[in-house]
Amino acid sequence: MPKPVFYIPQWRMWNWRLLSSNFLDYQYKRCQDSYKETDNAMAVLDEDVSKIEQEIRGVWASANVQMMRAFEARLKEIRAERKRVAYCQLKLREAIDAMNNYRSVTKPNVQPRTVQRLRPTR
Repeated sequence: MPKPVFYIPQWRMWNWRLLSSNFLDYQYKRCQDSYKETDNAMAVLDEDVSKIEQEIRGVWASANVQMMRAFEARLKEIRAERKRVAYCQLKLREAIDAMNNYRSVTKPNVQPRTVQRLRPTR
């Protein structure tokens, strides 16, 4: 089973004053899509853990030591993968929050000012 790869932007390196709104919208969409992928990955890992626990309960009395160690090793791998996915979720949440914060600061509900024309001087 290949490990999923999630997109996490390097938002701390951005010069926020130079960002275009299109770039920000694109990065925001990519972050949201990647966050949804992490949710799906967590659900798959939870299913795997429940299946392994059912297998352990089914063969507990008749299993030998090597089989139980194999089950424990699989559980350990899944826990490590779950920890990695949770870390990716945390970093994605930070990036999404930073983009939301930037959007709320740069787009206040203020009407644009009208340009006042100066009277020509004589």
